[in-house]
Amino acid sequence: MEKIILVTGENEYLVNKKIMEYVNSFDRNNYDFLRFDLSEIEFSDIYEEIITPSLFCDRKIVAIDNVLDLIKMRNSEINNFIRYIKNPSEDVILILKIIAKELPNDDITLELLKYAYLDDVTNFSEEDYIEYINKIVSDASYKIDENAVVELLQRVDGELFLLEQEIEKLMLYKINEKHITLQDVKDLVSKNVEDRIYELTNSLIAKNKEKMIEIYEDLLSKNEDPLKIINNISNKLKEIVIAKEFIKKNASQEDLAEYLKISLGKAFYVRKNANEADSDTVLKYIGKLSTLDYEIKSGQIDKKLGLELFLLRVK
Repeated sequence: MEKIILVTGENEYLVNKKIMEYVNSFDRNNYDFLRFDLSEIEFSDIYEEIITPSLFCDRKIVAIDNVLDLIKMRNSEINNFIRYIKNPSEDVILILKIIAKELPNDDITLELLKYAYLDDVTNFSEEDYIEYINKIVSDASYKIDENAVVELLQRVDGELFLLEQEIEKLMLYKINEKHITLQDVKDLVSKNVEDRIYELTNSLIAKNKEKMIEIYEDLLSKNEDPLKIINNISNKLKEIVIAKEFIKKNASQEDLAEYLKISLGKAFYVRKNANEADSDTVLKYIGKLSTLDYEIKSGQIDKKLGLELFLLRVK
């Protein structure tokens, strides 16, 4: 077995899961497991733990998060780290974690790649998510409708930890019927606040006043601050302006998603809004929201009243 394992990937949940697969592949009766975060502790302190004999086991598994934070440390810390990976202990399995789309081309990473076994964890595609949901459900002897799977994915926005929690909740809810429907997902799985802001922005673009008020009242019921709602709507409108520029340059949906740091699903709807929305109208809304933000912060108008008047005056 390799003494140093570098686990990388974009999805932190999947990377953590892979790390625990490595940890659990060893006989835990013979290995002491320790985990550290380099954003919180210096490598010299971790090194002391690595070389100090365990009171309970002959060997150790040591996992270190945020390895690239070494760059911020003193040269002596970096040198200690590189010295260790060149000559690791025979009694220690060192598992290193890096969350990144691509590994940087710095000296630390280059040294790591020379001496560590690299396990790059591939992110899930939409098909992978669908297969993953169906497997969890079928393994538990449940059924789930296809449209329920699609709705569930939209509501958790690709967060695997949240996805598993919501599936468990749905299965408990349907423990007798063992059949999960679209209505079950709508009834039990809440849309997150960001999704509701997207919906509110979409309704604003479509000038659907009834839908706007419905979503606004739902956000208030979740104790969302009206000023925060205003800023979020403004940011979503600015995304549409950016998307229009990307469309002019024939840039892809993937390029837009990467630039805005949003999912491909959200990028699809931002592009859709950008294609449908009138530029002058979007810029007008951004200007009005900016003025409203100033009026609220300068005490000229109550934030709740100001946002309600803005929504009611849309035409």
